[in-house]
Amino acid sequence: MYRFENQGCRISGHCVIESSRALQGVAAADLAKKPADHSSDYVQKQTDGALHWMITEGHTPMPTFKTSLTDNQRWELVNYIRTLAKNKK
Repeated sequence: MYRFENQGCRISGHCVIESSRALQGVAAADLAKKPADHSSDYVQKQTDGALHWMITEGHTPMPTFKTSLTDNQRWELVNYIRTLAKNKK
């Protein structure tokens, strides 16, 4: 399991869920855009490349992970997001 620190956010193999849950709590009230539900059809319909790009470049309010995660680690997060699908194929 990977653990990283990025702009005050602890990142692990479950960072997608941890970040989303944290932002949907108290911090979410101040966000103009709510964090994505990574198990939703909308997220799951994104291509692997699109998800990798969003993780790499950031997508407000999520910060960039270009320098804090290796390219391989970002692809591992894409694979992890795929395991969260509500309607598994």
